[in-house]
Order: sequence, then C-alpha cells, then structure tokens
Amino acid sequence: MVDIPDYYARAYSLLASQFQVTNPDGSLTNFQKMIYAISTMSQLIQTQLNLLQTDRFLDFAQGVQLDGIGQILGLARVPGQPDDSGFVDGVYQQGYRQDLQFQIFVNESEGTPEDVITILKYLTNASTVWYDDMFPAAYILTTNGLTFPANPSDLNGIMQSVSPAGVQYVGTVATYGGVPFVFSSDPFEEQLYVAANPDSPGTLSPFQADPGTGIQNFFVQAGMTSNPDFGGGFAEAILIGGDDYDYDDSGAGQLSEFLATNGNIPPPY
Repeated sequence: MVDIPDYYARAYSLLASQFQVTNPDGSLTNFQKMIYAISTMSQLIQTQLNLLQTDRFLDFAQGVQLDGIGQILGLARVPGQPDDSGFVDGVYQQGYRQDLQFQIFVNESEGTPEDVITILKYLTNASTVWYDDMFPAAYILTTNGLTFPANPSDLNGIMQSVSPAGVQYVGTVATYGGVPFVFSSDPFEEQLYVAANPDSPGTLSPFQADPGTGIQNFFVQAGMTSNPDFGGGFAEAILIGGDDYDYDDSGAGQLSEFLATNGNIPPPY
C-alpha cells in the first residue's frame, strides 16, 4: 500500500486554478471545505489501514495486537510482562515480543543438537550448554545458566517437546554457573572414597550408595584430566595452621544437580 501523508494538499493541487482561490479573508471556500472533509476522512482511513497492516507484524505489534500473535503462536503473555525487554521499576524483565520471536524458532525447530542447545541456552540464560548422547536414542543437556522456571523440572517437558520423534530427553543438569565435575575416560573402575568429615580431610571412607546396608559401595572410572578447567577433581584441603583447613577449588569442578521430573528446586540466585 502506498503511503500518502498529505491527501488534502495533493487534492488541492489538482483543482483548477479558479477553485484554488480562497475567500477574501483567507478562509476556505465551501467547495474547498468539502474537499478538505473528504481528504481528511481518506487520510484517517489510510492511517487505520496502515496500522492494521503493520500491527499484524511481530516487529511492530503492541499490546492486544501482540497478545493476538501470541494466541496464534501458542504462547500467552506472563501477567504484567512488558511488550519489550527492559527495566521495570529497576528490575530487568524479558519482553513478550522477544519471547514470541523465540517461540517462532521453537515452532520451526527440527530438533537438531544445535537447535536444542540454542533453546536451552535461551530458557536458562546460559553462556554454555553441553550436549551428551546416550545410547540408543536419548540425550542429556547440561547448562551453566541461572534462570529456571518456578518448577525447574518443567524444562524437561519443554525440551522433550522440541526433540525429534523417537528420541528421549533424559533430563537437565544444572551447574549454576560453575564448572561441572567430570571424570575422564579411564577404563578402570575404582572404589570412590570421600572425606566425610571436613575437619579431617585426610580421613577417607568408602562412598556407599546405600549407607543403611553398608554393602553397596560406589565405583567410578576416576581417570585424570589434562585440563583443570574441565573439572575432574574434588577441592583440595590445605592445612593453614593447627587443625584449621582452607579449601582450594580452583579448577576442581563441582558436583552438579540433575533436574529430574518433579525434582528439587535450585537455590535462589
């Protein structure tokens, strides 16, 4: 649609010269007033048509128009959510428009590893997401993000919905911004020992999966890691005097939380 911002001026310029002459006092003649009324009405109609056309586009829609697009995409606005991202009363809030733009990406996703990584990055506001295949047709994702829904395990349902047919999404591992603890590919299983008493880190005890029975010892492929940034070791206890210890966890990595369905809620950050 051609945008005509000056209907009256254009119509006036097309009048024969004798009809362009105003009254002696400079006011419009009755004929010019009629042309002005018709032109003004046409201008208002075009303005509304332009608004109707542009407001149907996600980039320009506002308010209820944006809600209408949300109905089409299947994503309702969170109560009180602004149209666009920004600070509201000093608190940053994600905009509804940005959520709808991401919903389009989700709807068009083919479930490739790159797609599901991008989706979890967005949902958890993460800088890094790890993708691990699991035999025969499953996978698990680890995120270092700190943003989670009220029930964090809801992420599992979302990720399963964007996964390819026949592929199971096992669950989400949350590191809460830290470097995850990992073992390398050492093929030899060894019993895992832990320091149960932080005041006596040199006293090691076998880690047991079921301490009540005392028979289900925990075995791991401990291995070693060449790059401490990848984790691979527990924190070191450093004697600083007497019986006092400090702990060095630089590069040691941390144990992570697995968000199972209806699982635990992450600590607030």
